[in-house]
Amino acid sequence: MLRDVLDERQCLIPELCFQVEYHDGELSVALNTFKKQHFDTEDIVFHAQEMTHPQSAHSDLYMRFLDSDFRHAFYQDFEVFLKRSKISIVACVIMKSKYFANYGLEAKDSYLLSFDNLVNRLVFDLSDNQKECIVAESRNSVLDNQLEIAYLAARVEGTNKVQPAEIKLKLDSAIQFRQKSDNIAGLQIADMVASPIARHYLNKPERAGHQLSYDSVFSKVRNINGRWENIGITILPRK
Repeated sequence: MLRDVLDERQCLIPELCFQVEYHDGELSVALNTFKKQHFDTEDIVFHAQEMTHPQSAHSDLYMRFLDSDFRHAFYQDFEVFLKRSKISIVACVIMKSKYFANYGLEAKDSYLLSFDNLVNRLVFDLSDNQKECIVAESRNSVLDNQLEIAYLAARVEGTNKVQPAEIKLKLDSAIQFRQKSDNIAGLQIADMVASPIARHYLNKPERAGHQLSYDSVFSKVRNINGRWENIGITILPRK
């Protein structure tokens, strides 16, 4: 599941990887239980931006984040929830100034470049007898169409590392776009883990009690025998 963080300095797309059956069953039940414990309802849709700016949130439930004791307890408990979950995190971070300085007019759109890298990682992670779908948070019709065209192009032409036949074998024919209001567990968790990764690679200090710790998020990053660079987190341009 994909959720993006874009600003003038950086493009970040975190991707959560898991079995569909696990997401729709155990993970969603666990997240709803967590919500009831902290908000007395399952209807709240977690959004990190509203947690850090509760005065402008759409739901009055976020006003609880004005209480420092509540905030600290919430993030500590969510880190426990994250640790117990059976998910892996893959992310692509593009440092825009370096990327555009290197490639100039030949530079590919940073969001679409991030997406290509995540398609690579997902295909590498699936065996030949597995077929999964990509679910992305809808942004707007124009940007959704751009992403859908990029995905169709990957299925026809492949990426820089994956042949089109392998993409067709392992991934569904279309991206599933979902609204934030759909209350999808995976998209909400992706939103929660995005900010700590983004802040880390912008060398911003952690905000204890205002976000998940980077270490708690990093513990779920995909790795092979402890190696995570270009496996769990890809940083572009490469050094």
